[in-house]
Amino acid sequence: MKFKKTLKNWLKNADRKYLGGRLKGVVRDTRQPEMPVFSITPEEKEAAQKELMRQIERPLPADRELKRVEILVLNYKSPEIESKCAKLLISNTDWPYKLNLFDNRPGTKNMSKIWNKAVRESTCDYIVIMDSDVFVPNLDPCWLTRCMETFEKYPDCYAVSPMVTRTSGPEQQADTPQNKPPFKMTEEFAGMCLLFKKEVFNKIGWFDENYLLFGTDTEWSLRLLRSKECAGYLRPDVVVDHIWHASVLKAVKDERTEYNFQVEKEYSNQLLDKVRNK
Repeated sequence: MKFKKTLKNWLKNADRKYLGGRLKGVVRDTRQPEMPVFSITPEEKEAAQKELMRQIERPLPADRELKRVEILVLNYKSPEIESKCAKLLISNTDWPYKLNLFDNRPGTKNMSKIWNKAVRESTCDYIVIMDSDVFVPNLDPCWLTRCMETFEKYPDCYAVSPMVTRTSGPEQQADTPQNKPPFKMTEEFAGMCLLFKKEVFNKIGWFDENYLLFGTDTEWSLRLLRSKECAGYLRPDVVVDHIWHASVLKAVKDERTEYNFQVEKEYSNQLLDKVRNK
């Protein structure tokens, strides 16, 4: 035993001195770690066996029972930003959720069609639609727990938005969170991070598929605001950081893209003006 230990040390030193560490990982300790020995009484063993069988026979909780939320994030052309978005979601979300990273690079620019498809296919009663350049904060309770609590406190609530650092909706904009209760939205809002009760789409309709990249969420928000039954609420105590158009601006700079910022923006504004003037 002493000889083996001496040989091992000699090989390690020789490898480090003459071979530049090439043998590192080849010469290693192959002994199995010693498992701790537990002292357990017959009564404790019987109780542990019953608990084991209980866990085996326990049914899988349903999404409806857990109030699980499906978080839909569209991936486009910015993997470095999208990976950060996903990492922060995983790190900072304690509420039961299902994360759907939808790869839209080979897909369509019609966001309405994608969102409608994803909502219809979801097994959850609650949906978050989120841009890939939105970063959720680390809070206790977490950002999603706070948003979900809004439905319980306000019976007319069918959509919840956190505050957002960069947004086209002034009522949504905030740089720092405030310890204030949720309040009902009264102005048109953007949907870069929006939590829905899935049933709201049966009440006020789906996203209008006449829009492409712009205007979809704004037009839908106007229908929600005009509804007598459904309302949207803002959470002043939750602020998400939004880069704003990260993937879009990257696509505009790409000469190979078919995307035309000016034309598509003008088109969506024309449609929105008709809706606003109704």
